[in-house]
Amino acid sequence: FPRNITPYFTFGAGWAFTGNTINERWDRTDTWKGGWLMQAEIGYRIGNNLTVHGGLRLQQKTREWTSNWGGPDAGTGIDQVIHKRLLLGIGLLL
Repeated sequence: FPRNITPYFTFGAGWAFTGNTINERWDRTDTWKGGWLMQAEIGYRIGNNLTVHGGLRLQQKTREWTSNWGGPDAGTGIDQVIHKRLLLGIGLLL
């Protein structure tokens, strides 16, 4: 809009990857796998060069674990994890 303060919104989606996928400690092995990622933001453009925004990011990932606690093959499982992150920021447009 041709105003000094203009609202805007963004939406994004994609796939999140994991880094080090295997952790072994305390007689337990964790294997991590990536999953979907979604993000939404709303904000204001102030003047020609400044933005202020806030939003929410959701990321899903999977952990497959095997435990040797109490003997071999004591337990296995799959955990679905969803990270919820609040986004707040300011930006400079060049």
